[in-house]
Amino acid sequence: MTKKLLSALLCAAIILSGYAAFAENEADATQEPAITVIETVSEEVPADEAVEATEETPTEEAVEVAEETPSAPKTISLKYDGVKLALSPAPYMDGDAAMIPVRQIAEYIGFDVSYDEKYNTEVLALGTNYIFFNIDNIYTTAFGKSLNAVRPTVTIDGTVFVSLRTFADILGCELDVEDNGDTLKINMHSSPFVNDYFLSQPVNQWGISSRTDYMVWVSLSQYTVRLYHGKQYGWKLIHECPCAIGAPGTPTVTGSFEYKYRTQWNYNGYYVGPCLVFYRGYALHSVLLRYNNTEYDGRTGVQISHGCIRMKKWDIDLIAGKIPVGTRIYITR
Repeated sequence: MTKKLLSALLCAAIILSGYAAFAENEADATQEPAITVIETVSEEVPADEAVEATEETPTEEAVEVAEETPSAPKTISLKYDGVKLALSPAPYMDGDAAMIPVRQIAEYIGFDVSYDEKYNTEVLALGTNYIFFNIDNIYTTAFGKSLNAVRPTVTIDGTVFVSLRTFADILGCELDVEDNGDTLKINMHSSPFVNDYFLSQPVNQWGISSRTDYMVWVSLSQYTVRLYHGKQYGWKLIHECPCAIGAPGTPTVTGSFEYKYRTQWNYNGYYVGPCLVFYRGYALHSVLLRYNNTEYDGRTGVQISHGCIRMKKWDIDLIAGKIPVGTRIYITR
């Protein structure tokens, strides 16, 4: 009996011991290995990858704020041979090329400027010398030679603009340029070509000056009156006409005078006028006219007056309409 009881107790102990070992193994099977936990916790992200992962994409608003504000257009100050030109409209920059209102500058220099509608061309004339700027085109003709301008000739609100560099090169002018950031100061030296043209004329060789923009030269030997516009050394002939001069017994004075005042002289059956008095009783005036404005004595090219210079009515009217008091009257043999 006793042996049976001991045997039963021993069997029960063995069974309980086996169950405890089984339970312990089952518990261990439900947990992750310790090394797996350590690797997960200790793993580090590379620095570069961390930056990329945290970097935010800029918004459109941020990009717009970062854009640079366009700089203001440069103001161009232009001089010709040291004299500042008041240009309206003003020159402007087309990229790195200065564009100028060519008519104003060309007329200041001494050119006659006209527009040829048939060929859509701005025409500059100096005597028999011509420059043709073809509008909306770089093709240009200067003094009989073809060339391509730096920029096309354009028209803006009725004003023709051309490249300053092209115009200067045509005339042989040097350019001094000073860039002050917001202002471009340019001095265009006088043109040797233009200077030679004007100095080929006697009145410019003589250095005649006038207190006005006009000057009159009377050549007694040629029986000719010439009207000029411009300035000393730069007089440009704008009108020429025949005249009668003083008779041998009452010759016309020679020398340099100034136009003093305007009047009209009336006689029995005829008059002369307008009379532009320049010295004592000497004047530039019309031929003898009846009061109905027909010619009483319309001769020119002869020595016939009491010393005055007689011209056809339309010629003296043109001169009287242009020259102000103070204009130089220069009379030579």
